[in-house]
Amino acid sequence: MRIAWCLCAALALCACRSFEFDRDEDAGTITIRDGNMPVLTWRYGDQLPEGVPRNRKRSSYVHPIHGLDGTVLTEDFPKDHLHHRGLSLMWPAMTVDGKKCQLWHIRGIRSLFDRVLEQEASTRGATLTVLNHWTMSDQRRVADETWTLRVHPMARINEQASRAIDVRIEIVLGDLPITLQGEAKKGYGGLNLRLQFKDRCRNAAITTSAGPLKADSDHDRFAWADFSADFEGAEIRQGIAIFVSKTHPDSPPPWTLRYYGDLNVAWPGIQKRVLEPGTRITFEYRIYLHTGAADAASLAEAYATWQAETSTSR
Repeated sequence: MRIAWCLCAALALCACRSFEFDRDEDAGTITIRDGNMPVLTWRYGDQLPEGVPRNRKRSSYVHPIHGLDGTVLTEDFPKDHLHHRGLSLMWPAMTVDGKKCQLWHIRGIRSLFDRVLEQEASTRGATLTVLNHWTMSDQRRVADETWTLRVHPMARINEQASRAIDVRIEIVLGDLPITLQGEAKKGYGGLNLRLQFKDRCRNAAITTSAGPLKADSDHDRFAWADFSADFEGAEIRQGIAIFVSKTHPDSPPPWTLRYYGDLNVAWPGIQKRVLEPGTRITFEYRIYLHTGAADAASLAEAYATWQAETSTSR
């Protein structure tokens, strides 16, 4: 009863409070809050905890993403994969001007913050748009990367609460071709969501648009995937899903899914994708937060509703 009351109170509070932005210049972060509740943080400045090798320094990603009760669901600098970082866009195999590099392990290229393009908040939601540049180690800018994050208010259907976060990423190449490829065997690379380390959450379950997934998966194609668990610090079971737009390249794309806490839209997978100079490519996703156990039918309905809304707005 106390958990249900807390969720009801949070929903009532958020319904009358405006979204807000909190920028911390020292930390290099912009946090979006729904009233007094943090939702997510964009990390535009260099991030490097004490004791971590300098070659793991990075920026331009989202962490943390908070559950509906404020619990931190994502992981940054996890001990098993130090390069994993909240919600990020990264590839392990890239070629630029004949040079091999990778955003995945941050070798020879980085996504560096330029400026905020849009920052708007009201009682109806919050929108943050930022411009980054893919920058080689010799300081050449080879592509523009624009992220738009649209945070929606919390909603409630029956006994479950939910929140939608829309993510739109546009890549515009400069004067050089860029080759993107996932890892040669497993295919991972692209949009990656790293969640709490497996020793900090219990009873994990992965559900996809094709149904529950009993084990880790590579290469299988899904319209969406959900990771639900008893996260450390939470009083109620919660889940987080990635919905992939039907306009996404090669929709539905292949995925790399891991029970240790990783959802990866593994585009383009093991096949190389050569992007010519001036190419513009757009990725659209919805991060869908919910309380309670994952229900395939409810998630499918939420996905269909989102796609209907976006097709109408285009």
